[in-house]
Amino acid sequence: MRSPGRVNLIGEHTDYNEGFVLPAAVRRELDPVVWRRCAYVIAENARLLAGCEDLRRGDFAVFGERMGQSHAGLRDECEVSCPELDRLVTIAWTDPAVLGARMMGGGFGGCTVNLVRADGVAAFTGRVRQTYRPPDGGSAKVYACRIEGGTRVIARPPVL
Repeated sequence: MRSPGRVNLIGEHTDYNEGFVLPAAVRRELDPVVWRRCAYVIAENARLLAGCEDLRRGDFAVFGERMGQSHAGLRDECEVSCPELDRLVTIAWTDPAVLGARMMGGGFGGCTVNLVRADGVAAFTGRVRQTYRPPDGGSAKVYACRIEGGTRVIARPPVL
């Protein structure tokens, strides 16, 4: 594979190879599955940066939409979701108090993270427990938490 040029993560391109456009040049050489997954990573990086701005502005609705786009990419481009996670996300998106939902963790099982309006958490939790049955036949586990201001020290261990 000839180098089509140099590109940085934000997509600026320096052409060293007789006018090839980087995405087209690389796409010709990559397996379609690898291409799709690489495209997802680039889109997810951009979504992350935009999502940080959404949160700075307090625009949770737009941030929630990005969560849905992220899940769709993990499901469709990366193919790391599973029917159980997709079902949980679908259940979440039908709840009017939900602003966002996506799978979390390494995929192929695991959990979802849902952005839910504070006044709808109890109803959402009940609805998930009522509507979703895990493959083991038990009941869904729901952990409610709240957004904090980021990582910080809450206690220091004593110095010995």
